[in-house]
Amino acid sequence: MEGIDTHEGTPTPSQLAAAGARAGFGKDAAKALRRSLARAEAIGLICSGHLPDVDRAALLERVGLAGYASASGELPDREGSVPRRRHTSFRPDRDARLVRHIKEMYDDACQVCGARVETMDSHYSEAAHIRGLGGPHLGPDQLSNLLCLCPNHHIEFDRFAICIEEDWTVRRNSTGVVEYELKLHADHVIEQDHIRYHRALCGHR
Repeated sequence: MEGIDTHEGTPTPSQLAAAGARAGFGKDAAKALRRSLARAEAIGLICSGHLPDVDRAALLERVGLAGYASASGELPDREGSVPRRRHTSFRPDRDARLVRHIKEMYDDACQVCGARVETMDSHYSEAAHIRGLGGPHLGPDQLSNLLCLCPNHHIEFDRFAICIEEDWTVRRNSTGVVEYELKLHADHVIEQDHIRYHRALCGHR
């Protein structure tokens, strides 16, 4: 803020106008915010630190960053959306062998809570990409970018309700409380860059 002394408290709009005060981003910040990822991360930081009641997904959609509303990169379904029609498109081609491998590695147990969802004759789990394959994330389809999760924690991870810290603890973003420690198989090496990418979109560094 330039043009007014802010040490004596928050100035009123009329005081700002009378003083000809100016505010905005510095050149470096403005340059960084040209990147869509930086803008999405900034929204995450602002919402988590100052605007906890704001619908982050709606805000991202409003400013043209809807793809960052989920870790998968898929646009969230919303009531009242425009009618849809069938069309041809290119989708990421997931390696089914990797999906089977991560599930077998953890015996269908969720890496967050340890739950094994039982079906009639087996168990069920989901392979979750940490950095989504879809745009705008464009993450790699590799074991180092995969987690084995139960359906509930897959949704919570994908919609940024939880994040993984560098020490592999799992934190709930709404409360800041550490709820779990991520379960890791000796042969499963997770790339920390993907964890940091997801955490930044949650509003954490």
